[in-house]
Amino acid sequence: MQKRSIAKIIASIAIIAGVGLIGIGATYAYFTDQASIPNNQVSTGNLDLSLDHSQGKPFNLVSICPGFVGNWEWVNLNNTGNIPMDAFVWLQKTGGSTVLYNQLMIQLAESGADHLCGTGDDVQIYNGPLGDLDQIHEVKTSDVYHHACGPNHDIGPGYHQTLCQRISLPSSAGNDVNNQSVTFTEWIDAEQGLCGVGCGGC
Repeated sequence: MQKRSIAKIIASIAIIAGVGLIGIGATYAYFTDQASIPNNQVSTGNLDLSLDHSQGKPFNLVSICPGFVGNWEWVNLNNTGNIPMDAFVWLQKTGGSTVLYNQLMIQLAESGADHLCGTGDDVQIYNGPLGDLDQIHEVKTSDVYHHACGPNHDIGPGYHQTLCQRISLPSSAGNDVNNQSVTFTEWIDAEQGLCGVGCGGC
């Protein structure tokens, strides 16, 4: 009797397994369709800074004395790319007297609407020793940017900002800088601005 029950259970399991295999092998004919959206594309923007400047740049000041105040010179920060950009200005001493480098003063200013320097509407962004305008003491302020690209005052594609510069040697410099010279490089760094806001950029 017990053997017969076990045989029935085994037979039931075999039947269930067989039905499952039949189900797996069955073919269904559901309706299907398909559509596509072709030609998707993604590209990145182009960050490109170019410079042009006045005849007095690079600075070539010879035989200056304490009390000297130079002429205003200028550098145009041109956004020749197609995305907004921010700009950073810093100096790097490359040779000569560290004492003179730290005594020399430089003024940096944003030109006004006329893009001219020293006409009364400049906005000062830095006024201090050359030695403090190094890579650690970057100058970054919205005042240096052309107010043409959204709320962050980035330099918009196709626009430029005129950066005014003037070097002086204070009357207090004294004999420490007598018969000294120094050389330095001016760096302008560009960084992408706020992408896709205000200028249609990116």
